[in-house]
Amino acid sequence: MFINLLRIAIIFFTFGTVDILDSYTLHSIDNIVYEGLSLRDIFKDGNLVVNGDFSNGTTGWTNLNVVPEIQIVNETVEFQMTSSINFRQTINGLNNEIYYTALQTKIKSGTTGQYSIRLLTPTSSLASNQIVINSSNANFEIKSGILTSVADFDRLQIPVTTIGDSIYVIDNVYLIPMSLFTTAPSQTQLDEWLIDYLEYKDNTSFEYTLKTLGIEHLILFTTSMLFWYYSLKLLRKAVK
Repeated sequence: MFINLLRIAIIFFTFGTVDILDSYTLHSIDNIVYEGLSLRDIFKDGNLVVNGDFSNGTTGWTNLNVVPEIQIVNETVEFQMTSSINFRQTINGLNNEIYYTALQTKIKSGTTGQYSIRLLTPTSSLASNQIVINSSNANFEIKSGILTSVADFDRLQIPVTTIGDSIYVIDNVYLIPMSLFTTAPSQTQLDEWLIDYLEYKDNTSFEYTLKTLGIEHLILFTTSMLFWYYSLKLLRKAVK
């Protein structure tokens, strides 16, 4: 026992410090993040978009796979900017409300063209303020914004706003009513939570924190171990 402790001490003194596990943080979409709400409450239960991740094909959406410029591929939408087309989803009761909307997007090919996300009235005669989306990123990124409805809106639309040669890939569309919160968080904060939600929605994750021990900790550790070793040894002799 003493020899083993001595070996440990030699290693510690040689390298000076050692990292040990100090704590860990559990990352889960069920962790409460704001006003008693979890990431699941906000982005899964609070999302008004049906089949926003396109895992159920065209369910809930109009114009998907109807024209060649809009296709579902591997549970994402490939959206060509070559003509003034759109796809949309009917969501009743969107009147007089403020919404956080977001999606993941990346560019597959091309350099010109852009699209947007907006809310519409039943007759499509009045549109909300829209979020214009363009990107040169070949990896998925989050595009988001705040939309305000001022009439009897009943649909979310994603139209081409500038014709070009680009093909965009779209996934994970969200429309979250800000009335879900007592005090509305900022768009930046919601973006950060959405990033976490997308990262952890399929898997719980643990983040480990390492604590560095120096020579002074080693001396205390070694002394304590020696004390307990000889105390137990004397105790065994006394029992005998």
